[in-house]
Amino acid sequence: MIGPHGAGLANMIVMKAHSVVVEFLVVGKDINLCYLTMAVTLQHVYRAVVPLYASQYQAMKVDPETAASTMNAAIRYRLQLVSSE
Repeated sequence: MIGPHGAGLANMIVMKAHSVVVEFLVVGKDINLCYLTMAVTLQHVYRAVVPLYASQYQAMKVDPETAASTMNAAIRYRLQLVSSE
């Protein structure tokens, strides 16, 4: 699962353990880490990508190469994790 911080990430609750969750996380004065906490509790592989630009009132801009490399690294880690069980 990959997406911006928001209610849609709550769908991770129905994913199998060790699934990959990549959140576009806006870093600022108030950081809400609820989806990190949920992912860890559900034994998922969690990674965050900080957008190039994000505002409450404008569209989020994420570097596609950063998002792809983060997702690929998380998938490789997941494969190692599952194969070692």
